[in-house]
Amino acid sequence: MGSSNLKLESLALLCYTRFMVTSSTTEMLLRLLFTVAIYPGFFFIASLGLLAEGLRRMFQARAEGRLSPPLLQPLYDLLKLFKRPSPVSAPALPPSETYVTDSALNAQRAATWRTIQFFMPALAVLAIAVAVAFVPVPGNLWTAQFENESKGLGADLLAVVLLLELPVAVSIIFGAMGPSIYTQVAGSRTAQLAISYLLPYGIAVFGPALVLGSLNLNKIAASNQFAYIPVKLVCGLLFLVTLPPKLRISPLEAGQGEALEGVTTDLNGPPLAFYRLMLMLERAAVAILFTALFVPFSNNPLVFAAGVLLCLGYTGVAEVLFSHVKLNTALKFYLVYAGVGATVWLLVLAFLVKV
Repeated sequence: MGSSNLKLESLALLCYTRFMVTSSTTEMLLRLLFTVAIYPGFFFIASLGLLAEGLRRMFQARAEGRLSPPLLQPLYDLLKLFKRPSPVSAPALPPSETYVTDSALNAQRAATWRTIQFFMPALAVLAIAVAVAFVPVPGNLWTAQFENESKGLGADLLAVVLLLELPVAVSIIFGAMGPSIYTQVAGSRTAQLAISYLLPYGIAVFGPALVLGSLNLNKIAASNQFAYIPVKLVCGLLFLVTLPPKLRISPLEAGQGEALEGVTTDLNGPPLAFYRLMLMLERAAVAILFTALFVPFSNNPLVFAAGVLLCLGYTGVAEVLFSHVKLNTALKFYLVYAGVGATVWLLVLAFLVKV
């Protein structure tokens, strides 16, 4: 009798343990789904990006002395683009060995290019939403469960940075495969600028992690000691300096004003809508990452909102006020001045770590 009761108790305990594990796993999946889809994921950064783009257009119109469009004009433009057809021509791929015009080959190339036009921006939009889900912002249900460093993901900063580089890769791929010479020129410029900003951008992003000795975003965002704040501020300033080529905004954007519409010259309809949506989401996501990494006490909702607005305002004003920077000037600045300055700052950080 005693043996039977013991077996029943063991079975009940096993069932309860499995139920708790299943409930915990389900709760984690629901948290992750909410953070990726709603806050601070897709819905939040899409709303933020659309409002920021609307305000930028209004400011640009006022600066140029013309009537400003409605605040929600970017949303109207996206909806119109999603309704348009998207004719696709064959991309600039190498010719066949026989050098004979082959309609089947051109049709295959056009189908491949159409798939890339839809798939790459949509994949980048998903990557941005996932990246933001790992950033510790006020009210983030996913990162709140990892406040204890021992339970954290460890290298979430590296994951976020890599995911936010996908939009740059999409722009370069569009430029490399576009059928128009204007698209190819814009893609080449984008690739050159991407190489030029990588060193100062990398040092700015990973500078606080180097001093702290951790790639845990929760730990970096929560480190608000007086001695650590100057490191955050200097790295944040360097981060802002690298944003124009990182976000491909018009002062240093590949192609705008010189090569028609840059890498979007051959895009129309839904692919162009996805690409523009990707750009808006990227700006909002970068502003959120800037606030979490470099703004002290960003766990306060008011401080967080101020940091995001500061970053978005900086990118918008830079795009409006500086519109004729040459490619050679930009490359020289980021490869020489920003690169050397970032390297010196890296040596300073290494010295601080040793001390």
